[in-house]
Amino acid sequence: LLKGNKSRVVEGIVSNYTLDRHSTQPRGGESFTVNDIYFEYSDNSIIPGFHQTAAAGGPIRAGQAVRIHYTGDPPRIIRLAIKENKSK
Repeated sequence: LLKGNKSRVVEGIVSNYTLDRHSTQPRGGESFTVNDIYFEYSDNSIIPGFHQTAAAGGPIRAGQAVRIHYTGDPPRIIRLAIKENKSK
């Protein structure tokens, strides 16, 4: 999908971030939006693409600048790039 330019891309800030530790999933689920595109997944998802929550060491946090290649409906992450915070 990436090589054939069949994915969509969204860039922006992670907002509406939620890590639901009380989900029916053992480690909970994670959801967020980037420019009105809503992403949701859990560690135990049987889906292709990215689905590692922060509870399992995943990198996504509220307020981060990201670039996400995604496909499908609902959107599934197939490539994730996180902009490094250089203000430290």
